[in-house]
Amino acid sequence: MTDVLLVHDVVVTRDGVALADLPAGSLIGTSSVRRRAQLGIHRPDLRTERIRGNVDTRLTKLDEDGEYAALILARASRTHAPRTHSLRGCARQFV
Repeated sequence: MTDVLLVHDVVVTRDGVALADLPAGSLIGTSSVRRRAQLGIHRPDLRTERIRGNVDTRLTKLDEDGEYAALILARASRTHAPRTHSLRGCARQFV
């Protein structure tokens, strides 16, 4: 069986809010310099911060801690995220 390479990024939010609908000043977490730069082009009114940890740790910071309004992750990382996580939001393709 051949693995499919998922090269897109996704925006993950707690409440299913689209990136375009997040209020100005919302904090977005990502570990990628490229994603931060792209977000700055599309939504310069949002704040970005480097987020560290494995995917489950990052999702916990979004979902339970409420530290971030959204995360931008590699789509492949969402595929491999633990199935037991209680994330209630949604993932939408980003750039």
